[in-house]
Amino acid sequence: MLAVAGTLTATSLTGCGTINTDETVATVGDEKITLGVANFYARLQQASMMGTTAEEMWAKEASGDQTYEEQTKKSILENLENMYLVSQHVSDYDVALTEEEQQAIKDAAAKFSEDNSDDVKKVVSGDE
Repeated sequence: MLAVAGTLTATSLTGCGTINTDETVATVGDEKITLGVANFYARLQQASMMGTTAEEMWAKEASGDQTYEEQTKKSILENLENMYLVSQHVSDYDVALTEEEQQAIKDAAAKFSEDNSDDVKKVVSGDE
């Protein structure tokens, strides 16, 4: 987990590092969480702090005496693991996406792909 966090931090700070997006950072049941997914999630967190550079974001104090970087390192995989667990157990709770919701997801993914250059998608490990 520390190696993943270090890689994510280095990539976020430099903005152009090359990472192996297929590398497994955690396994939940039979599903693997890849470094690409973890990097995309970290970039999503960064985007939520609009108007800041990666360096500013990581240095901000989040709570107590922890920086946002330290807090993120501690929580990113836990959050991703929880998302995968929820996804794996939707049938236990008889929950499903409607056809309209599934189409909206496909449309949003296609729009993301259309609106962003290959360089941008590489930085955020984003693809359709």
